[in-house]
Amino acid sequence: MAESFVRDYMRQGLEKHRLTCVLDTHHYRAYYLHKPDATIVRGRPSLREMSTFFYFTPEGILIGGDVHPPVGYRVALNAFGYDLNWFTGHLNEDYLCEKFLERGLYAENVEEWLTDVRVNSHELWKRGIAAELLEEGVPSESDELPAFYYGALQRLEEDPDGQASGYHPGAAGWLCALQQRFAALFGAA
Repeated sequence: MAESFVRDYMRQGLEKHRLTCVLDTHHYRAYYLHKPDATIVRGRPSLREMSTFFYFTPEGILIGGDVHPPVGYRVALNAFGYDLNWFTGHLNEDYLCEKFLERGLYAENVEEWLTDVRVNSHELWKRGIAAELLEEGVPSESDELPAFYYGALQRLEEDPDGQASGYHPGAAGWLCALQQRFAALFGAA
């Protein structure tokens, strides 16, 4: 199995959270995942810090709040066509991310790809170029990253077909951590 997107600090940050149902009708359900010292008043936790809301509707799932996967802007994530039963199942992390997040080019993924080439390539010249590129440093600025990446592909004579494309590591980690904690608490209720 591939390494988990969830980092220890993410799991630890949610380990004491509680799950409270704040709306339960025939077609709509809403839950808050919140710190244990927050009280729920009129459907909202008294402390919004580190809280997340989950809406399950006939159209799909919406996730938002103070803790939600960072995707460069503060919006709710959605997965249309999925429901509470699906979300509380034991989901493969890549499959979960595929439903909520878009793949893209992120510095962390480019660095991981170059490290893999440097360590595992059967062609020594590729290992050397990958090491040079890593030494130069993968740019963290999103507007500089594509030029660096496509230049690296050219120098390594690699096919650009998704070599370093992936999910934003932080977004994928938080999404999976939230889903896993939600499913664990929902199953325990």
